[in-house]
Amino acid sequence: MRSLLPLVMPLTALVLLPACEPAKVSFPEDTAGQVQPGAALELSPSALDFGLLLPGEVSAQAFIARNTGDAPLVLALVTDSDLYTLDTSTTSLEPGAEVAVTVTFRGVTAGSFAGAAILTDEAGVTWRVSLTAAVDGNVDVDMDGVLSTEDCNDTDATVYPGAEDAWYDGVDSDCAGNNDFDQDEDGRLRAQDGGDDCNDEDATIYGGATEVWYDGIDQDCAGDDDFDQDGDGAQSADVGGTDCDDVDGTIFPGATETWYDGIDQDCAGDDDFDQDGDGDPVTAGDCDDTDPVLSSLATEICDGVDNDCDGLADEELPDVTSYLDADGDGYGLADSTMVTCTVPAGYAARSGDCDDTNAGRSPGLTEAAYNLLDDDCDLIQDEMDAETQSDWTITSLRANDGLGYGAMGIYDDLLDDGAVQVVACSPAVDYSSTVADVGACAVQDSGVRGDPASFTAGDIEIYGDSGGSDAFGAGFASLGDVDGDGYTDVVYSSYTDNRDDVGTSASGTVYFASLSYAIASRYTYLNAGSSSLAYYAYRESWQRAVEGIATNGNFGYALSAGDMDADGRSDIAVGAPGEESGKGRTYVLLHDDYTETDGDTTFRRTTTDNASYDVVGMGANDHLGYSVLLADINGDGYDDIISCAPDDDDGGLDSGSCWVDLGRSSVSVSNQTVLSQMDGYVFGTAANDQLGKTRHSLAAGDFDGDGDAELALGLPGYDGGGADGGAIAIWSNGTFTGGRTIAGATWLVLGDGALGTAVALPGDVDGDGTGDLLGGAPTAGGAGRVYLLSGGAAAGSWSVPGSQTGSWSGAASGDLFGTSLSNLADANADGRLDFVVGAPGSDTGASNAGKAYVIPAYP
Repeated sequence: MRSLLPLVMPLTALVLLPACEPAKVSFPEDTAGQVQPGAALELSPSALDFGLLLPGEVSAQAFIARNTGDAPLVLALVTDSDLYTLDTSTTSLEPGAEVAVTVTFRGVTAGSFAGAAILTDEAGVTWRVSLTAAVDGNVDVDMDGVLSTEDCNDTDATVYPGAEDAWYDGVDSDCAGNNDFDQDEDGRLRAQDGGDDCNDEDATIYGGATEVWYDGIDQDCAGDDDFDQDGDGAQSADVGGTDCDDVDGTIFPGATETWYDGIDQDCAGDDDFDQDGDGDPVTAGDCDDTDPVLSSLATEICDGVDNDCDGLADEELPDVTSYLDADGDGYGLADSTMVTCTVPAGYAARSGDCDDTNAGRSPGLTEAAYNLLDDDCDLIQDEMDAETQSDWTITSLRANDGLGYGAMGIYDDLLDDGAVQVVACSPAVDYSSTVADVGACAVQDSGVRGDPASFTAGDIEIYGDSGGSDAFGAGFASLGDVDGDGYTDVVYSSYTDNRDDVGTSASGTVYFASLSYAIASRYTYLNAGSSSLAYYAYRESWQRAVEGIATNGNFGYALSAGDMDADGRSDIAVGAPGEESGKGRTYVLLHDDYTETDGDTTFRRTTTDNASYDVVGMGANDHLGYSVLLADINGDGYDDIISCAPDDDDGGLDSGSCWVDLGRSSVSVSNQTVLSQMDGYVFGTAANDQLGKTRHSLAAGDFDGDGDAELALGLPGYDGGGADGGAIAIWSNGTFTGGRTIAGATWLVLGDGALGTAVALPGDVDGDGTGDLLGGAPTAGGAGRVYLLSGGAAAGSWSVPGSQTGSWSGAASGDLFGTSLSNLADANADGRLDFVVGAPGSDTGASNAGKAYVIPAYP
C-alpha cells in the first residue's frame, strides 16, 4: 500500500509542450479527416494524461489551440465529465492566432477516469482533446479509517460509509449514494429545496401521495385542513366539526340554501321542504313557505291573509267596520269606510269626525268658545254653555216667576247716568206669596251688575198693580225724550190689568214714564190706591196710561216702538189679541195719542179710543196682535207695522199669519180688517206652524249687508225640519208685499226645539262686519239653545244644527233658554257687544223662577 499523502496536495505544475516539438494538427472530428475550406484548428497536444493521483489531489495541464485557417474562429469549450474543468468556456481566434487552455482534474474516489475537452465552432464543427487520469484507491487520504476504494469522499474525514448523514447540506456524508435532499427516498424534494415534499422523513408523505383524511396527517402535502376534506372551510361533523357533508364543498354551515332539492346546503338540519320552519312543509300543504305565519297548521287571524292555507282570508272572523282617520284622533269619516275583521292602520273604529285634517276636532272633545269651529263634531259649531260664557245673569227669586217670558233688552242711558242698562221683565213675577202674577221689570245698571244678580238687586224694580194678576212687563220700549223734559221716557205694558174707571177685567194697559224720576225709589208701583206698598208719585214717575176697552182684550200683550209717520217722534204699536172675540186687534199710538200737549204733568189715563190706527184680525180666535213690530222693511223712511195672528187657520189649523201695513206720513185707520188694510201678508203652511206665536217672534234688521232692514218671522211649530222643530223665514228688504209663502222667503232656516220662538236681527254678532240672525229654540237639547247664523249668505235654505255659526245652550233641562232675545249693545262696558237671553224655566232662584243671561258677542 502506498503511504498516505497529505490531505491537501499542492497543485501540479502546468505542463506546456516544448517549442521545438513538431506541430500536431488536429482535424475536426466530424470531418472524417477532411480539412474544411477556410477552417483549420491545430490542437497541441491532442491528448492529456494526468497520471495516477491520490484522492482529492488536483492536477492541471494545458493544450494550445491555434487557428491555422484563413477565417476567424469563435469556439465554445466544454468537457464531457464534471471531474474535468476548463479555465475558459469561449474564445475567439483570428487566423494564425492561438490560445492556451488549462484543464484541471480533481479525483475524489478511486478509479480510472476518461474524458474529453470539446471545442465547437459556430458552424457546429467540433475538435476534441482526449483526457485520462487515475485515482489510487488503496490509501486513506482523509484518515477517516476508510480506504479511498470504499470512501465516497476521501478528502473529507466526515464523509465515509457509516457516517451520520447531515441532510440537506448537499453532502452524502454516509456515502449511501442517496439524494441529500430526499431523506425519505421517496424521490421528492422538500418545498424549500424546490420540491413538493412537506415531510422528508416519511416516504408516504409527498406531493401527489394519496391523502388519508381525518388522521391529522397531510399525506399529499396540499396544505389542506385534514378534517376539511371538501375544502369549504368547515371541518367534518364526524370529527367534531360542523360540516354535515365533508365531501361536497357546496355544503357547509353558512352556505346559501337551495330549497326543495333535498340537500341541506347550510347544514342547519332543517327540513329542505319547510323553508320558513313552521313545521308545515310544502309537501304537506304550506301555501307560502317563506312566511311562518302562513301554514295549514296555523290559526286564522285578522290580517287580510290566508293564514291557515285553506284558500280563504280572514274567514269566519267577525266583520268590523272601520273609518278613515287621516288625522289620527281616533275618529273617522262616516262616508269613508272599510269592512275588515280588525281596524287597520290609518282607520278608526269610531266615526263622526267632522274634520279629518284636524286632530283638534273630533267627537268627545270639549267645544271651544268663540273659535268658529265645531270642535266636538256634534253639528253645532261653537256650541257654548251660556252659564259659562255669560258674565252677567239676573235671577228671579220666587217659584214660577218665569223671568224671561216678558220684555228683554239692553238700553243706553235709560237712567240718564251715562251707563248702559239691562231690562229683564216677566208678566208672572209675584210680589209676595199672596200677591201673584203682578208682573215686574228689573232695571240693572252696568255699574252694579253681578253674576248672578238677584232680580231685586236692580236699580229699579217696577211692579204692576199690587192687586195682582196684572201681567206687567209683557212689553217694554225706550222712547227717548218724548215730552222734551230732558229725561228718557219708556213704555211698559200690563196686558191683564183691569180698566179702573169701568171695572173692565183684563182689558190691559200701557204706561208711559220717565225712569230718571223713578230711580229715586227702588220700588215703583202702578196703583196709587195701594197704601200698603211703597210707590212714587204718579205726577213724577208715570205721566200717562192708555187702557184697553175690551174685557179680556189683553191690550199690551205685545208692543213695539218706532216712527210710522216719519215725524221724528216715537210711535207705539200695541197688540190686543183678545179683542173682537179673539180675532185680535193691533193699535198704533202716534206720538200725540199718548202725550200731553197742554203742559199738564198730572198723571192721566186715556183709552184706545184715542188711537190713530187699529186693524182687526180676520177670524175668531186668530188672535191678531200676539206679536207686533214697527220697522222700515221697504226702505222708504217710514216704519211699517207688522202684526201676527198665530192661530189663524188659513194655512191649516193654527198655522198662523203675519200682516204688513207700510208706513206713511198720514196715519188714520180705524176698525178695518187686516185683509182690507194691509199691503202684504203670509200664511203658515200647515197646522200648528204658529207663525208669529210669541211676542219675541218678529224682528227686523240688516241681514244681507246692504244697509236696509230685512224682516224675520218665527214659526216655532213648523215641521219642515222635524216635528215642532220650528223655523225662521227672512224676506229681504222691500220684498214683503202682496201675498207671500213661507217657501218664497229669501232665507228659510229650519231648526229644532221650536226654533223661532224668539227671533232677533240685532246687528253684527260674529264680528265679520255684517248683521246676523239670533234664533231662540227653547226646547232644543232639553235646556234650550240660541243659534247664531252669520249674515250675508246667499239666498236659500239653511238648517240647524249644522249651518249655524255658533250657539249657546241653557244650563238644565226645562230651562227654556232662548224664549226671549234682546238687541245688541255693550252691557258691561268692556268694549265688547252683548245680548240678553231669557230662560223662564230656570230653577236657579227657585222652581221656574227664571233667569236672564247677558252673553258677549264675538270678540
